[in-house]
Amino acid sequence: MKVAGGHSHKIAWAAGFIEGEGCFLMHKSTLSPQLQVTQVVVAPLGLLQKLFGGHIYKDKRRVNRRQTHCWVVSGSRAQEVCKILLPFLTFKKSQAQIVLSFKIAPNGKGRPLRLSSKERRKRLNAWETLKSIHRKAP
Repeated sequence: MKVAGGHSHKIAWAAGFIEGEGCFLMHKSTLSPQLQVTQVVVAPLGLLQKLFGGHIYKDKRRVNRRQTHCWVVSGSRAQEVCKILLPFLTFKKSQAQIVLSFKIAPNGKGRPLRLSSKERRKRLNAWETLKSIHRKAP
């Protein structure tokens, strides 16, 4: 993945922002890795989108009656973003490593059409691990 503007200070900013506001997760139904950030202010999400691609959408949740927006990348793109951010991550490094531990199908959708039972178990375990990490977060 070629990062737009590829400057290390922008990547370092993104890593810090994602560590503070982001979430590494697995989509429960597809077991595809995802990276997402939710914010009231959409401008920082636009910077993430400019750097790494992905999508921004209006979230259904509101914070203090204010509309929130979510930036998300999934599948192989989520893995590519994790590879770029990994040297700059600290306390969410282990979560990024979980996202990087999956084999992604050549179609880039994050999963082959049929997961082997071994791969499905591995992803379900990762989903549970990420879920428990999020519950413990302050």
